[in-house]
Amino acid sequence: MIKSQGSLTNADVIELTAHLHDATEALQRNNLTEEEAFLIARKRLGHAEILTEEYAKVNTTVTINKTWAYLFLGFNLIYSVPAILLIGICSVYLTVYKFYEVSTTSTIIITTFHLLFTCFVWYFVKQKNKISKFIEKQMNENMSRIVLISFVPMVVFAFLLPKLLRWNIYYALVYPGHKFSSLLAEFSQLFAIINILLAILSLVFSIHKNEGLNLKALFEKPSIVALICFGFVIELFAASTRIMQTGSIMLNAAIFGMVYFMASFLIAFYNKGGKVNKYIFFFCALGVSLETIVGMRADSFRTSDNQLTIYFVSAMLICIVAGRLLGTSTKSMRNLKTAS
Repeated sequence: MIKSQGSLTNADVIELTAHLHDATEALQRNNLTEEEAFLIARKRLGHAEILTEEYAKVNTTVTINKTWAYLFLGFNLIYSVPAILLIGICSVYLTVYKFYEVSTTSTIIITTFHLLFTCFVWYFVKQKNKISKFIEKQMNENMSRIVLISFVPMVVFAFLLPKLLRWNIYYALVYPGHKFSSLLAEFSQLFAIINILLAILSLVFSIHKNEGLNLKALFEKPSIVALICFGFVIELFAASTRIMQTGSIMLNAAIFGMVYFMASFLIAFYNKGGKVNKYIFFFCALGVSLETIVGMRADSFRTSDNQLTIYFVSAMLICIVAGRLLGTSTKSMRNLKTAS
C-alpha cells in the first residue's frame, strides 16, 4: 500500500520487508501463530498513512519522477491513440468503398461499424478503474519501461506520417457524408463523434467522484460547468438529427425534441437535492439560445413560407418540460415502491 503511493525507493521496500519479516519471526518464537505474528508486526511497523508521509518528505525525487512519468505517458497516449484510431477508421472507409462503393451493403457495414465503435468507447470508459490500476501497477514496477513503451506508437506514427499525407488517407474521414451518399451512414458517424465527446466529458467530470461511473453519479449533483458542457454536446446531437430527413417538418422537430426529452428526464430522475429546475435551466439554456438565434438567422435567408425555427424550438421546450415531469414522477413512484 505504501509503495503504491509512489514515495518508496526499491531500497526502502527491501528494508521495510526485511524488518517486517524479522519482526514476524521473532514473535512466532513467542508461541504466536504466523497470522497473529504478522498482524502484530505490521501494527508495530506503523500506520501506512504516516509512513507514506514520512517517506514522501525524505524521497521527494521519487514523487517528482513519478509525476513526470505520468506526464510523458499521458502526452504519448493522447497524441498517439487518436492518431492510430483515425488511421484505422480511414482504412475501414477506404476498404468498404473500394469493394462496395455506393450501395446498401456499404451503408450497413459503415453504420454497424460506427455503432460498434460507439459501444467500444463506452466500454473503455466503464473500464477506467481497471485501466488506471493497470497503469499504476506498471508505474510502480518499472516507470522507465512503461514510459519508453508509450513512445513506440508515436515513433511509428511519425515514421508513417509522410506516406499518410502523400496518400491523403485522412480525406477518407468525410466518406460517410460525401462518398457513400447515405444519410444513415453520415448520421451514424456524427452519432459516434458525439458519443466520444460525451465519453470525454463523463471522464472529466467524474474524476472527483468516488463511486463508479454511471448516470446517477453524473446527474445526481452535477456542477454548473458540467451541465453547460453536456448541454452543448446535446445540442450538437439534437442538431445532427436534422440529417435524417423524414419529409415532415413536424416529425423532424419531434425527433429533435426527443433528444432534449431524454436529457431532461435523466436530470430530473437522478437529481438529488431538489434543484432539478435549476439544473435543467443551465443544461438547456445554451441549446435553446443557440437554436433560437442561429435558427432565426437561417430563417431570414428562407422564404416566408419556410420558417423552421418555431417548430424546432417549440418541440425542444415542450420535450424539456415533458421530460422533467416524467422524470420527477417516475422518481417519486420508485421511491414509494422502495419505501413500501
